[in-house]
Amino acid sequence: MPVLEQFQTPALFHISTWYVAENRSFWVDVLYRKLSASGKSHTEIIGTIEELKALPAFSDIITRIGENAMTVYSDNCRQFTVDELRDFSAHPLVHIGNHTHTHAALALQAAARIKDELQTSQQLLEEWLGYQPLFIAYPHGSMNRKVMEIAAQQGLRLGLTIEPMKNYLPIDADDMLFVHRFNFSDPWADVTTACRQIIGKRHDRAIIRQLLSRFR
Repeated sequence: MPVLEQFQTPALFHISTWYVAENRSFWVDVLYRKLSASGKSHTEIIGTIEELKALPAFSDIITRIGENAMTVYSDNCRQFTVDELRDFSAHPLVHIGNHTHTHAALALQAAARIKDELQTSQQLLEEWLGYQPLFIAYPHGSMNRKVMEIAAQQGLRLGLTIEPMKNYLPIDADDMLFVHRFNFSDPWADVTTACRQIIGKRHDRAIIRQLLSRFR
């Protein structure tokens, strides 16, 4: 918050509501810690995460990981409490978005679960904050046309992908649930390098339309 206030920069934070409601650690973090401690390599761990993402029910993931392993044991591994989230969201620079209920890889799920993931999150955030978000960030970047259609039905108007491309304004109404963003992580070593990479990208609208056609 001090950084946002210093630069007067609004920011959008997407919440997976199950972890707040149940006071549980994020399952990917828990799994990574467990497998890393057992000597698994990064590649092996990522493979296991991908396998679990495709399971049809969140309860299957919990069973595989172990419910006790998701218990919060310190401030370093917990989410907001409801009261903390409510106070945080009241700040004029803070905006809250939907990140599904359990952080589900939506494109791998049946339509009924996609709807439940989005609807449950919308309802809980309205109960806690007094409003339903208009924004969604697709967990794991997992989305397709079916996901976008169900998101629109739940009142979501803007969707953030993980496609590393520029957005050209104004964004067409049909593309509002397919907004691109850059992830500031490897292989970029620092913010300066990342910014240079982004500035150097030359994506025109034709390329964006071609990419979007994959999800129609």
